[in-house]
Amino acid sequence: MEKRDDSPEVSDQPNPEAKSAPPPLDLEAQRANVDVPLPQTDSHANEKKSVYPKWVDDPENPLNWPTSKKWRVCLIVSVTGLLSTLSSSMVAPAGHQIAVSVGSGNVGKRVETLLTVIYVLGLGFGPFIFSPIAELFGRQVSYILSTVPYALLTASCIVAPNLYSLIILRFFCGICGSSGPTLGVATVSDVFSPAQRGKPISIYALGPMAGPVMGSMFGGWLSLVGYRWIFGTLTIMTTLNCVAIVLFMEETYATTVKFKLEHRRKTLQAKSAVGSSSSSTVCEEDLNRKIAFKEKHAWIASLVSQANYRLVFLRAFTRPFRFLFTNPVLAIFALYYSYIYGVIYLLIIALPILFSASDALPGLFSYGWSSATFPLAFLSLGLGFFSAAFLAATMQASTFHRYGDNGQPEYRLVLTQIGMIFFPIGWFIFAWTAHSGAYFICPMIGLALGGFGLMLAFNSIQNFVVDLTSPYSAAGTAAISFSRSIVACVLPVFGPDLFQALGWNWGGSLLAFLSMLVMFAPLIMFLYGKQLRERFQLRG
Repeated sequence: MEKRDDSPEVSDQPNPEAKSAPPPLDLEAQRANVDVPLPQTDSHANEKKSVYPKWVDDPENPLNWPTSKKWRVCLIVSVTGLLSTLSSSMVAPAGHQIAVSVGSGNVGKRVETLLTVIYVLGLGFGPFIFSPIAELFGRQVSYILSTVPYALLTASCIVAPNLYSLIILRFFCGICGSSGPTLGVATVSDVFSPAQRGKPISIYALGPMAGPVMGSMFGGWLSLVGYRWIFGTLTIMTTLNCVAIVLFMEETYATTVKFKLEHRRKTLQAKSAVGSSSSSTVCEEDLNRKIAFKEKHAWIASLVSQANYRLVFLRAFTRPFRFLFTNPVLAIFALYYSYIYGVIYLLIIALPILFSASDALPGLFSYGWSSATFPLAFLSLGLGFFSAAFLAATMQASTFHRYGDNGQPEYRLVLTQIGMIFFPIGWFIFAWTAHSGAYFICPMIGLALGGFGLMLAFNSIQNFVVDLTSPYSAAGTAAISFSRSIVACVLPVFGPDLFQALGWNWGGSLLAFLSMLVMFAPLIMFLYGKQLRERFQLRG
C-alpha cells in the first residue's frame, strides 16, 4: 500500500503474504519532480528499466503534455472559475424581484444582498472540503465531486418555494462551486512550469475577477424577463461545464498521475507474467483492454493506508488553516488580496445605487439610468480588468526572470506593486467625481483605473501564492480563497450604509486609504523575501 508524503515511516521488512506489493514511493520526491525508481519485482526489474521512461521524461508527466492539451485544461478550469463567480453576482440585480416573488415583499435591502453574499460565504468554506480531496485523490476527483452537485443545486434554485430556502440553496451552491476559483490556479501550475505559467494564470484569473462584473451585467438584463431565467441559464451553463470536465479533463496532479501510472503498470506486469506461458510478447495496449473497470480504479482505495489515514487526512484538511494563520508572509498578502476582492462585491452593490434610478438611496447622488442601461456602467470596470490581464500575460515571464536566472516567488510582486499604486488613485477619482455629480464618464475613468490596479494586484498575488506554497499550492489557494470570501461576504452588506453615512466622496476615500496601509508590502517582500521565506517556512 502507498505511503503518503506526511505519514509515519513504514517498516522495510518484507511481507511474505504480499509478495507482489511494490515498495512505497517517495512522494516528496515526486512533488519535487525528481526521478523516483519505478516499483519493481525481482523478475522484471531489468526489463522495466528499459521499457518505461524516467518521470521527468515520461509523456504521462503533465509538464510534458502537448501544448494544446495544456491549454485545453487551462480553458476548462478558466470557464469553471468564471461560471462560479458569475453565479455569485448574477442574482444581485434581481434581488428585489426575488423578494417580491418568493418572499414577503417587504424585506430589507440587506436581506436582498444576502442572496449574493451567502453564496460568496459558501465559496469560502468549500475549499476546506475540495482542496484536501484534490491533494489526497487528485484534482479530477475533486472537480467531479463538486461540479455535479453544483449543477443540481443550481437547478433546484429555479423551484425554490420561498426566500429562505433559496438562501440556503445559494449557500450550498457556493460550497460546491468553490472548486473552480480555488483549484484552478493549482491545476494550471500542475501543467505549466514556473517559467511558463505567468500567461495562463493571468488568463485564468480573468474568470474569478470578471465573473462578478459580467454576472451583474447579464443578470440585470435577464431579470427583465424574470429571475428564474437567471437560474435556468446558469443551470444550462454549469451542466455543459460539468460534461466538459468529465469528458475532456484529465488528472493533472503529478503525485496522483504517478501513482495511477505505477498502479496500472504493476497490474499490466502481473497480467503479462500470467500470460507469458502462452505468448512470448504481450503488448501493453492489448493488456490495457483486458483490465476491468474495477481494476483501473482500484488505485483510489490504495492511495492512503488504513494504518495512516487518520494522520494523512488530519494534515490535509488542516493544512490551509495552518498556512494562513502561522505564516505572516502569506497572511499579509491574503489580507490585501481579500480586501480588493471584497471591493469587487462592494461595487456590485454600489454601482446600481449610483447609476440606476430604481436603486437610488436618499441623500446620495444618482445618474438615474433605466434598468436596461445601468448594467453598461460595469463596462469601465471590465475594461480595467482586461487591460491588466493583458499586461500581466505579457509581462509575468519577463519580470519573473529579469532579476536572476532562477525566478523567485517575490519577483511576481513587481506587478503587484504597480497595481497597489493604481488602485487607490482610481478610487479617489471615482469617489469625488461621483459626489460632485460630474459627467458620468468621470467616475467611469476612476473605475477603469481602479479596476486595472485591482486586477494587476489580484493576478500577481495569485502567482506569488502558488510559488510560495508549492508543492501544496491547492492548500495555499484554499487559504486565500477562504479569507477573500469572508471579506467579500461582509463588506457589501455594510456598503450602502457606508456611502449613506459618509457620502460618495469620503466613503470612497476611506476605502482608498485602507488600501494604502500595505501599499509597500510588495517592495519589502521583494527586498527581503528570501530571508522572510527562510524564517517562516511552510510545513505541510
